Amino acid sequence: MIIRVIVPKLSRNIKPDRICTILQESLPALSESDLRSLSELIENMDKIQTELKNLEIIKSCLEKIKRAYDEYNRFLMYQRVFQLTESHKKLTKAREEFEKLSDHLQKLVDIESKLKYSLDSIEKEEQALKFRLESIKESDIF
Repeated sequence: MIIRVIVPKLSRNIKPDRICTILQESLPALSESDLRSLSELIENMDKIQTELKNLEIIKSCLEKIKRAYDEYNRFLMYQRVFQLTESHKKLTKAREEFEKLSDHLQKLVDIESKLKYSLDSIEKEEQALKFRLESIKESDIF
């Protein structure tokens, strides 16, 4: 075979058809079993390629679903964070209001105890004055 390829080359009149013919003659003929296994191999490769394309399509669809799901989860997270922030603001405001009302209540309790003390003092003074009035009535001055 090498001689067949080299000899025409030396003559420089070699044509591509001639090279193709020489190469085809140099190849051994394929048997029926070789052709069958080669055919099966090509069919398997086609099936694998088709399966690979299907898997790529499925992967693409799953990635789209994943992006949508991630976006939905981010939305829910932002919504919950917003609600939590609003609840925290309300809680802080309620605590401040509670502190104000607590202070006001303490002031009212203090005023009430002062008023009770004053009332007790006035009632004692009233009793003392009544007793004195009775004493004066009983005495001869009246």
